[in-house]
Amino acid sequence: MSIFFTKHNLTNDSYISYLTENVKVICAHHSRSLTGKPSGADIEQVTYQPAIVGKIFSRLKIQSMYPQYISNLSGLLSKNKAEIIVTPDIYDFIFSQAVRYQKKNPNTKLYVWSETRQWPNFWLSRWVMYGFWWYFKRNIQKVEKVFVFTNQGKQFFNKNAPEVAVEVMPAPIDINLFYPEVEKLYVPQGRLRIIMNARYIPLKEHRTFFDALLLLKKRQIAFSVSLIGRGGHLQGELEEYTKQLGISESISWLEPVAMEELQAIYSAHDVLVLASNREAIGMVVPEAMACGLATVTSRAVGANTYVEEGKTGLIFETGNAAALADALEKLAEKAIVQAYGQAAAKVIREEYSVEVLGAKLLNALE
Repeated sequence: MSIFFTKHNLTNDSYISYLTENVKVICAHHSRSLTGKPSGADIEQVTYQPAIVGKIFSRLKIQSMYPQYISNLSGLLSKNKAEIIVTPDIYDFIFSQAVRYQKKNPNTKLYVWSETRQWPNFWLSRWVMYGFWWYFKRNIQKVEKVFVFTNQGKQFFNKNAPEVAVEVMPAPIDINLFYPEVEKLYVPQGRLRIIMNARYIPLKEHRTFFDALLLLKKRQIAFSVSLIGRGGHLQGELEEYTKQLGISESISWLEPVAMEELQAIYSAHDVLVLASNREAIGMVVPEAMACGLATVTSRAVGANTYVEEGKTGLIFETGNAAALADALEKLAEKAIVQAYGQAAAKVIREEYSVEVLGAKLLNALE
């Protein structure tokens, strides 16, 4: 069996590396990409077109996605004798290229891996999506299955395209990289240690988090906070806001670190917060869970797929600082946060490791 991935990213690279141990995998890799190639796969260097749009977005530091295609994709598929094609989403010209190839080669199976969870709010983006959706529905019989990263994604496709098979395939976690400390001490000296690993940008809702911290302080809950910004333009403004609230002495602003160093940082905390008002996935959530942390996340976070509410973490209404404070106050109880953290590590190990999810994907493709 030969599988051709027309795109790859950090959320499916672990899957690709796992598959290479069992089947032949060919992966298109952008010639200008700064990210590494998935290990074990045969690589086809490509340039995603229109290249000029990519250059403009890069120069303007715009991180938005836009529809792309691959020159001579049909030739690459034929050259590699692809039996299975996996496209990144239906909102790409790459999907239509794959459909046209499948029509000429009906024995080839087509799968879609989608991050879609809802219709866009911006009217122009929504109408562009409608156009791609129309094409998808028209050719839906060509698609074997849609893989989604989140439960919300499955609900979206079940509602809007009930005739296609959908399976949740969350991004797997490397439990050799993220793991709990054997004798972790929770809430030392009665102080809840909180970490937030998110860029300093509006959608991450740092202000909501800080407002919740002020409420904790007024309730006389002892806490300390570590922030890892990983970029973003609001750090100075946010630092000033914490001073205005009178909570700055409880906050440490950490520099971004390599992935290999995160386990030690996560393990030095009790709970991770991700308060975003929009978050396709949020891989920091399962990473922290694997290290034995409870999580507090907004309902907008896609990574809630990993969370068993009331057992491994708590989920609050997006933008509600009081609800976030209530969740953190509950987890300030040592026995509760320890039980949540240990359950979180167990869930990731047993259900979301590379080995477990890799075998699940291989079975689905076979």
